[in-house]
Amino acid sequence: MRDVVTIAKALSNENRVRILAILEGRELCVCQVIELLGLAPSTVSKHLSILKQARLIDGRKQGRWSRKTRSAGRSMASAVIGSGRKMPSACSTFSPSTRRCYA
Repeated sequence: MRDVVTIAKALSNENRVRILAILEGRELCVCQVIELLGLAPSTVSKHLSILKQARLIDGRKQGRWSRKTRSAGRSMASAVIGSGRKMPSACSTFSPSTRRCYA
């Protein structure tokens, strides 16, 4: 039961649902998620932490970059998010010098 409550709390914020939609079927760097959402890095970091605690996302380090993906096997979250609106596609190129995504 605690697992269900944790997932429900994680999905109770629109920005966290947006993050899950952005990560649907792909892996992104945290900086790309920040750019797509247009939120402060500390805010996105907190949202990612809550999603990771609920085991809705996985992460890995690649050099100095932190990459995030959707966790497999979370059908309840997928059912809720799958009916949501389309999110913008991820940037195809990220410039570390300007910290900007480019389509």
